[in-house]
Amino acid sequence: MKTKIFSSFCLSLFFSLAVGIAASMVAPVNPVVAGTVFFSARTIYLFILKGEQYTGLLLAGVNKEIWIEALKENFYSQYPWLDNVDDWSEWVEFNTINFAAVGADPVILKNNASWPIVAAQRTDTALTVVLDTYDSTTTRVRNVEEIEAAPNKLNSVIKQHKQSLIQAIVTEVLWNYGPATAAAGAVAATGANRGAVIGSQTTVAAQLQLDDLAALQERWDNLEFNRIGRTVVLSPYHVRDLIKQDVSLNKSFVDQTKSAGKEGGVAPISLYGFDIYSVGNTPLYTKSTLAKKAFGAGADNTNDCVASVAFNVNEVMKCMGDTEMFYRPKDNNPEQRSDEVGFQQRFKGVPQRTTNFYQQAIVSNRA
Repeated sequence: MKTKIFSSFCLSLFFSLAVGIAASMVAPVNPVVAGTVFFSARTIYLFILKGEQYTGLLLAGVNKEIWIEALKENFYSQYPWLDNVDDWSEWVEFNTINFAAVGADPVILKNNASWPIVAAQRTDTALTVVLDTYDSTTTRVRNVEEIEAAPNKLNSVIKQHKQSLIQAIVTEVLWNYGPATAAAGAVAATGANRGAVIGSQTTVAAQLQLDDLAALQERWDNLEFNRIGRTVVLSPYHVRDLIKQDVSLNKSFVDQTKSAGKEGGVAPISLYGFDIYSVGNTPLYTKSTLAKKAFGAGADNTNDCVASVAFNVNEVMKCMGDTEMFYRPKDNNPEQRSDEVGFQQRFKGVPQRTTNFYQQAIVSNRA
């Protein structure tokens, strides 16, 4: 960071000299005086009028840009199902995105003999979505300059904040992708009941069957849903159900877990035309009604049902907004005498349409 300041100083000096020489060629002025005036003006602009931009540089040599870029790098590496989702980040303005939910598809007429063909107005729904705000709590670091000089220490701090942020984001986004009610597309797992799976529940819940995925494929095929981008994100409970039926799947899921965050990324497991992944904290549905629980609602060990979510990556969206780093140098922190840092990420992931489309939840209902 100090190198960056020195480079900026040298660049200003070079430009000032060039400006001074150019000025002396068109006017009777001393090139040294002209260059000095230009250098002074540029320095005042950069380091006083734009002082906020360089505050970190002048205090402790902290380059916020480097930290933020490190935070955002390979943000989805452990969650490729989210990486594959349509990215609308380029249309975000002031952490808000405006878009139109597409209206009904046209009706196709074969060998039409009735004229005129009646025109139907396609009604798109204008939507404004404000990105959610995710804040990581502050981490206290004894010497940020040392951390920036030691990549392993910097990576350790960034990794903690990135992992905490992405886990919170992924959980809520997947919750948003799940249909709201049974009428909107929730289906029940059909396997035999098994023992407790959530907290201290005393009832039993249905196991997910491979045939349930086959039935989901059949349903989507009959509805002529797009075959490209079909994705299922499994609850860990459902992963266990499938492995019990086909032991060979165990290696596939283990290999998938091992590849998380590595070069090449996480490869999907292909079953019945779906790209299969697994994460913890999938949406919960309420017993019998199969209504999705509100995100963040307290656990109900009597009525909560685990679920897996199916969707098409081209029918949901994600968008990333501003990434902010909040930094307090130790020079201004006499109480702790240490540097403190935290991050804020704006993000949103929701379906592209107001009515359910290409979204289903496979729910293990309880007896």
